[in-house]
Amino acid sequence: MFIKQALNFDRSCVSVVNDFIIDNINELPRNISKSTGSFCRSRQKLPLKLIKELVHYTGSAITEKIHNRSDIEGNIYLIDGTTFTLPDTIKNQEKYPQQFAQKAGLGFPICRSLGIFCLESGAIINAEIAPYNDNSDTHPIFCSLVN
Repeated sequence: MFIKQALNFDRSCVSVVNDFIIDNINELPRNISKSTGSFCRSRQKLPLKLIKELVHYTGSAITEKIHNRSDIEGNIYLIDGTTFTLPDTIKNQEKYPQQFAQKAGLGFPICRSLGIFCLESGAIINAEIAPYNDNSDTHPIFCSLVN
């Protein structure tokens, strides 16, 4: 359901839960709830390692299916990165600290992300996240991802 939600144009929880019910209508009880609460709570418990593995697996599968339709020798990849803020929780503050320029408690934790995309398919084939660090343009995790 998580992958289906991520790949769907309508990424809402309502849409993915309704699709699940429609796809499995014959196996489900007649009084099944359409509430999204259980799905959303379960999705939040997915380990980051599993999500990374799913990204890598689906990206590789897509790239393999369309490999060399353009008669390009070798693989061409795009690398792109961004930052985003996270909810201001103690757990996030510990793992993803605020920028050094911010006063303690006056901002949200910042996370860096880096993705590697197949130019031919547009599929993301690998990704990584790491804490934002004002003092460095590189992070060991990103260096290992690119190498």
